[in-house]
Formats: sequence, structure tokens, C-alpha cells
Amino acid sequence: MRSRRIAFTPEARCDLDRIADFIAARSPLNADRFLAKLEQEILALPDYGASVALAPEASEFSFKLRQIVVHPYRVLFRVNENVIEILHIRHGARTGAMPDWRGHPT
Repeated sequence: MRSRRIAFTPEARCDLDRIADFIAARSPLNADRFLAKLEQEILALPDYGASVALAPEASEFSFKLRQIVVHPYRVLFRVNENVIEILHIRHGARTGAMPDWRGHPT
């Protein structure tokens, strides 16, 4: 089986920027550490992403919405044939994601 590539939606990239800015405002070192940990977990998804549990709000979506937790954030993604699409990265304390007009989590 060919390895899947990872792709970020524009929303997920924006989430990463906001998270980095938020943490860096308090501690640049902690921001670097957290982002490295987050990157490590995301880069491992091609190896096991299709077997990750569904997100609690998955029933609201027309596809299998999956999640990994990199405390305190949840990385929401879907697995396609050749791509793992990172859709959204949200703080775990936020309410569950709902589909937007494209069916992506908001």
C-alpha cells in the first residue's frame, strides 16, 4: 500500500498560526516544543490514521471525521485514498465541531 500524503486545509493552517501565536505570546520556548510535538503526531498519521477513532461529533458529517488529541488540542482530519486531510485544529475545551457549507468542521 502506498503511503498517504498529508494536506492541510487553509482553515487548519490558520489554526496552527493562531495556536503558535497564542502560546508564543506567553512562552516562545513552549510554543516551539508544542508545535514540534504536534508536527510529530501529524506526520505519523500516514502510518495509522485510518485506524484512529472517530471524533465524537462524526455523526454530523457525511464522511468519517477522525481525531487525534495532542493535549489540549484536537486535530480533526479525514482519510482519503491518497491523502490525510487535516481539516481543523481546535482546543479540546471548545464545543464540538459542526459542518460548514462545504461539510468541513467549523
